[in-house]
Amino acid sequence: MTKDRTAFLTFVRYLRSLHPIEVRIAIVLDSFSPHLATKNDRRVAEWAAANNVELAYTPTYSSWRNRIEAQFQALRHFTLDGSDHRTSRADVVEAEAALDAEVAGGDAVVVG
Repeated sequence: MTKDRTAFLTFVRYLRSLHPIEVRIAIVLDSFSPHLATKNDRRVAEWAAANNVELAYTPTYSSWRNRIEAQFQALRHFTLDGSDHRTSRADVVEAEAALDAEVAGGDAVVVG
C-alpha cells in the first residue's frame, strides 16, 4: 500500500463518513509528509476545513506523544521480534506492510 497524500485523504474521508458532519472530529497526526498541507498541495488543509475536522499535529520527533504509537510499536515488536521470520530488510518491510494492512483492516479504527 502506498502511503501518499491521496491514500491519506481516502482514509480521513472514511473516518469522516463514520460520524455526522455536525460532529466535529479531531485527528492526531505526526509530521509524516502525506499528513501535511504544503504550499503546492493544500488538499489536506482544505478538506479538513470544509469537513468540520480538526487536525492536531504532534511536534516533530515526538511521535511518542501520540498514545497509539506505543501500541503499534509494541504490536510490531510482539509479532516480529523473536520470531523465525526471515530477517532481510525486504522481508521486514513485507512483514510490516502486512501488519499495517491487518491493523487498517480491523474492526476498530483508532483516532488519536
